[in-house]
Amino acid sequence: MVYLGMSTKTKRYRTKSSKVYCSEKVCCAQDNTEAVWDCEECESKSCNDCKNYIHARPNKAGHILKEITPIPPEQLCSIASKCQEKNFANIWCDDCSNTFCLRCNDTFHSINSKRRSHRRLTLKDYLARKIALEATRHREMVDEDSGEFESLELALERSIMNDACEKTTSTETPHVVSKSTPDLHHEDDDGSLKFVSVFDNDSDLPKPVKASSDLLPSQQVGENQQRSQLTSSTHSDKSEFSSLPNGMDKFDSALQDFDDRLGLHIEDERFKDCQSFILIDNHEAIRVKDVNELVDKLGCGADQDVKFVSIFGNTGDGKSHTLNHTFFGGKEVFSTSSDQKSCTVGVWAAFNPLLQAVFLDTEGLLGISDNENQRTRLLLKVLAISDVIIYRTRAERLHNDLYRFLGDASEAFMNYFQADLEKVSRKHDSNIHDLGPVAVIFHETTHTDVLSGKDANTPELQLRTGFQKLSRDLKAFAELKYVATKTTRPPTDFKILETVICEQLKDFSKRSPRKPAILFETLQVLNSKFSGDIETETALTFPDQYFTCKSVCLSCGVRCLRSMNHSEDHFSKKRCKFQHQFENKIYLCKKCVDNGEEDCLVLPKTSASEDGVWLGLVKYAASGYVLECRKCGIIYRSRQYWFGNTDPDRGNAVVKTEIRHVWPGLNTNLQGTHNAARRLIDGVHSITDVISSFSAKPTKMMSDWFNDQIAPTYWKPNSEILECHQCKTSFADNDSKHHCRRCGEGFCDECTHYRRLVPERGWGGLEVRVCEKCCKTDPNSDSTGSEGEVPQVTARKVAEGVTGTIGLVKNAVDYPLEYIKDSARPSYWIPDDKIKQCCVCEKNFNYKLKVHHCRACGLGVCSDCSKTSKPVPSRGWDHEVRICDNCANMPCL
Repeated sequence: MVYLGMSTKTKRYRTKSSKVYCSEKVCCAQDNTEAVWDCEECESKSCNDCKNYIHARPNKAGHILKEITPIPPEQLCSIASKCQEKNFANIWCDDCSNTFCLRCNDTFHSINSKRRSHRRLTLKDYLARKIALEATRHREMVDEDSGEFESLELALERSIMNDACEKTTSTETPHVVSKSTPDLHHEDDDGSLKFVSVFDNDSDLPKPVKASSDLLPSQQVGENQQRSQLTSSTHSDKSEFSSLPNGMDKFDSALQDFDDRLGLHIEDERFKDCQSFILIDNHEAIRVKDVNELVDKLGCGADQDVKFVSIFGNTGDGKSHTLNHTFFGGKEVFSTSSDQKSCTVGVWAAFNPLLQAVFLDTEGLLGISDNENQRTRLLLKVLAISDVIIYRTRAERLHNDLYRFLGDASEAFMNYFQADLEKVSRKHDSNIHDLGPVAVIFHETTHTDVLSGKDANTPELQLRTGFQKLSRDLKAFAELKYVATKTTRPPTDFKILETVICEQLKDFSKRSPRKPAILFETLQVLNSKFSGDIETETALTFPDQYFTCKSVCLSCGVRCLRSMNHSEDHFSKKRCKFQHQFENKIYLCKKCVDNGEEDCLVLPKTSASEDGVWLGLVKYAASGYVLECRKCGIIYRSRQYWFGNTDPDRGNAVVKTEIRHVWPGLNTNLQGTHNAARRLIDGVHSITDVISSFSAKPTKMMSDWFNDQIAPTYWKPNSEILECHQCKTSFADNDSKHHCRRCGEGFCDECTHYRRLVPERGWGGLEVRVCEKCCKTDPNSDSTGSEGEVPQVTARKVAEGVTGTIGLVKNAVDYPLEYIKDSARPSYWIPDDKIKQCCVCEKNFNYKLKVHHCRACGLGVCSDCSKTSKPVPSRGWDHEVRICDNCANMPCL
């Protein structure tokens, strides 16, 4: 076979040349000389020169030579001047009335030519159309001697050329149909020419064209109507040509070949009584009254055990056509249509008496529906009652909707349907080993390859990998099957699907057959439990999350409507709801609101802004909390009168309430910010801090001098210890210095947390503080103790006992103080026991790094990160208070 091609940058053509070249190549005058003779004994083809030379020998003189018959002109490309290879014809042009190979067609009907809009189709489709035209016209012939029958016979003989034409065109050469638009064809990925087939349409079933001379190839008629025209003309005219049996044999053979190629099949008589009926409408209403009506419409016995097979898929993928041609011999049990509207609405059922199975046809996904959520719920009910489900897809590559539908259906089955199915099964003693159905994915492609197993990576394993990538599970299905076919030329081969489904229907290990009454009762149970109105909203293709701020209100859960990375305050049109833990109800000064003022927020406070700390606490004890407006001053006191005090927003109200959103990461203006107790503690602390700051250094110096007086002689004096002997950390004025009881050097607390016995220094049988080096030293290695040191050690031990007792008393006092501090904590402060690290520098808190609270955000902060002091009116702090560096950098506190 010779393929004509071009460079990789241009189009590639796959056309077979009709030339037969000399295979002997002994006396050829030039390369690629055409062969003229065929010798069966030599099994070679030769030109005249090679034939005369080879067969002149005595041993080959008796060979029988046959002259190679020229190819009929109607099978060759008619553009002889251009087609130098004498290619077989692939395309017929109605406007040019000529045949073309693919190369000449592209040249003669180029995009820049006026002939680009000519009506073209494949040669095979042209001959099929011609047969249909001749078959409908031959009834008009009344005179056998007129020669009309000869033209008919000639046309029928030419129809037999289809078998030869199949060899002339590569299997990769597509069907061609003329289109009255310049966009006739396109190039595939490999550069080959692609056309639209005359048989390709939405109905999935190839149909012949009308028998009219001026009919466009894209126009079609129904299969049954065209079939009836052909068969009626055949039976009515056979008597006229009874004297020419050979001619009629050719006619019958050509007609049968025409039927086979167009996918027309005579309906199987075994399914003549099969018909479908609507079982559940699109509003989830069961359309049969009881079991008896269901059995009558199915046409099966009430005690007959049957299995249920349902089919799912996107709209337009040919689900009804698949059921008709796979399980009902091509009869249109389930209606099909070439219209854009879906031909299946709701759920339709039909019984196959040979397979003892009920087939359920469902409404397609992705189709236009009044309520997509209701349709999806209906499909899940059908899936739950099925023994075998078929997911039909014609996608060239498997889409996400397949994985999402089956994965979500599996989860819904386990969560909502399994318990009810088990109840019905136990009630009827149904022997169901696994309540989940068997899922069969039927994948049909035209151009791309289907999934194939390589090594241990089977198609089913590849599918399960796809489900895992989308975080979907198939635990509800008893088994997953993958059935695929690649249809490069209609009709579709459904035999492999039929084989797989029949095997599942005969397999009772996963699902046992059931009586129709169980199906009806199961439907009623599911319909009574899962029915009623459902939201019509569906997921948007481009949701707000793609464009708007990701912040969500902590109180009501609505999103901010500002754009991403906005610099303004968060905003939402929806009203918020009050929650006590957020205290998101605020007060607005009524007088300022009535005057049109915007910044009129008032907060409950313990004291007015002009009152000092101690005076404000005294007034708070006498008159309660106050509401102070920045412009109007004090507008309310909670205990202004001895009796008859009302809330500020009731009676003669002085404020208006408003529920505001609580956005994360921002300082929300909360109502419950009473801080009287904390202000009292802060006042006491301020006094004690001043006193301790003046007395700390002299006290420390006196303590170090006293400790040196009672220290053992081998201890290094405190005045000489300026840094830790091990880590070399310098000591501050108030830092504690610790001595190793063995070597006597000065260390920090972290370097002397070791304990061991030091009897050689006179410390008796108790473990005492030592450094790391002395802790690891062998006690028997040396002896450094002396009897003269024992009294000094004893004095130190007495001093440590007294100091420990005082420390216990101090701790006993500190513990209640900590409880008092926690009870005085404002509501927005984080409790001390939940604070692990500084909110700014993220250093972990310990006994050295103390915890402080920011008065603005309430988070824990260290001393180094909270050196800024500012008033925080929104929290009730009118005077300068401690705030963290994060809040200090905020533009509006």
